[in-house]
Amino acid sequence: MRRNLLFAVAAVLGSLVCLHVGTATTFAGARSFPSVSERQGVLTFKLRGLKGARVESAKIVGRRGKTLRVSVRRVQRATRRGVLRVAIPRSWRLAASRAPREAARAAHHGRGGHRLTVVTDTTPPETAISSGPSGAVSSTSVSFGFSSSESSSTFECRLDASSWAACSSPKAYSGLTDGSHTFNVRAKDAAGNIDASPASRTFTVDVAPPYSVSASPTSVSSGQSITASWKVTGDTSTTDWVGIFKQSEASDGNALGEWYYTDGAKTASKTFTAPTTAGTYELRYFRNDGWEVSARSGPITVTAASSSSSPPPAGGYFATVLTGQFDYTITDAQAAAKVRRSSWEPRPQNQTANNTVAPADFAKPNDGWGSNWDKTYGRITGNFTGTTDEIIQWVAAKWGIEDEIIRAMLMNETNWYQNHKDADGVPIRNHGYSDYGHCPPARSALPTGMPDLDPLGSRR
Repeated sequence: MRRNLLFAVAAVLGSLVCLHVGTATTFAGARSFPSVSERQGVLTFKLRGLKGARVESAKIVGRRGKTLRVSVRRVQRATRRGVLRVAIPRSWRLAASRAPREAARAAHHGRGGHRLTVVTDTTPPETAISSGPSGAVSSTSVSFGFSSSESSSTFECRLDASSWAACSSPKAYSGLTDGSHTFNVRAKDAAGNIDASPASRTFTVDVAPPYSVSASPTSVSSGQSITASWKVTGDTSTTDWVGIFKQSEASDGNALGEWYYTDGAKTASKTFTAPTTAGTYELRYFRNDGWEVSARSGPITVTAASSSSSPPPAGGYFATVLTGQFDYTITDAQAAAKVRRSSWEPRPQNQTANNTVAPADFAKPNDGWGSNWDKTYGRITGNFTGTTDEIIQWVAAKWGIEDEIIRAMLMNETNWYQNHKDADGVPIRNHGYSDYGHCPPARSALPTGMPDLDPLGSRR
């Protein structure tokens, strides 16, 4: 009676287990496949959904707990067909003459009562970035090196919001735009596991230098105007300055030509006059009254202006603009282009090129000129370098006055006493150097309504 009860229980259990015959069981890092047949000592397993690359080890567990190791490579090859056949030892085979209890146990384990257990790789690799930029960089080209915790891994990379793409270490990028960028890389092992937390590196491309200066135009004749424009994204000071130098010369006082303070302006421009000596020049930006170059412009080609040794023709070069045309305007560069270059000068010392901007105390007269004075006074900037007669021509072009009138006025007013200065080197007023507010006796020769002022707008 007791034996019959045991057989009945075994039969019930066997029928329940048989519901799962041929179905793989999955648990953490492993899969279990029951044998679907046993014929002539050969077990057959169907490897549904198993990828060969993930297999790390395999074994068959027999009816009584005995195990039989199966080659990983054999299982991997079998995954291509989805079927694995393995011959088992004779002692494992189910004999027909076995006791009924053995038969009931076999029914309980399924067909043949054997199971294939396969341990699979489900652990993703770890990715690490070993080299590459971070923070701010001043280049549009970057390169990253990276590695995986599993030597057989492959990699996928992406920059910013681009799609993942296969890559290898090192990965280089070029032509990047200014701004923030993020590089990501993830490893994929031989089993197909992908790193779910890719390695990441954020960096900022900033190719714009903190200080820059440019020149326009870059090809001029001597005496023509050059516009220097600078831009500062870093710190600035009122004693930052810009000067023009021959490109081959060092930054020192011996080579220094025209220069101006920036007055702390981060973005501004200033007008320079092209040097009289032909050559290749450049603008240089300096910090805090120092001599260390923070920025350079491109090359500026200065060619010698056509010149002669002849004196001005009778009547001069320019005609006077009609009286009352206060809106007459001409730029410094346009006036410079009108100057006739000549080595002729009444005195040899006047052949040396010079340039001095109008003094701050060059005040307005109190004779009712008002806004008309503002229109005319602003024309004289002093932004021209040349010999004395060339400066006279430039002033005549700026004012719209006959250059012969200015020559006559200077002869009468200053008598060319250009070296009459006090002990401190300051010009002595009313001594023929810069007699502000005083017109020459030959005023009747000047156009009607001419203002009382030094037409040169500078101490020359």
